[in-house]
Amino acid sequence: MVRPAAAALALVVLGTSTLPATAQWLAVGRWGSEGNFRYVRPGTWMVEQQAGGVSISAEGDHHEARIELSCDAGGSDRRLRLSGYRGDALDESALAQQEPRQQALSLVLDGRAFELMVDYRPATHDWLAVEAPGPEFLDALAMGSRLEILNKQGVRVAAVGLSGSGAARDAVRRTCGI
Repeated sequence: MVRPAAAALALVVLGTSTLPATAQWLAVGRWGSEGNFRYVRPGTWMVEQQAGGVSISAEGDHHEARIELSCDAGGSDRRLRLSGYRGDALDESALAQQEPRQQALSLVLDGRAFELMVDYRPATHDWLAVEAPGPEFLDALAMGSRLEILNKQGVRVAAVGLSGSGAARDAVRRTCGI
């Protein structure tokens, strides 16, 4: 038998866990808005519907970096951003104060590598892909078990789990047609 107080408490807890439509990464492991957030395990892919587009993102193991793919409705504009990285696996020459500074990265999904060039932006400490990967990468992301981001020497920059990546890929397909 469920007690009325327990049922009321369950409703309050469920009601406060609902995230607003404008949910986003706030800090390490936190997803939502400043007044309404929840903790998200590294490797959990989150979907944020935006006006005219969608963004999918996840934090790497130990919160070592965050990877985000976003696109506009119709798929004409795709972006990939790596942020929150503070390690030393990225090329030191790319850390010069001039913008942009390019570096080659590999996104490896279960042994299948997707090569890309990224521009470093010192003002925001972000790495932006010159050309974001397309549908083949999204399919591999949805079916894979692990994503590793490697520098041009093959040294790991970050590793990201793929929990919820199938739903994230589906959101990109629905919104952007990719």
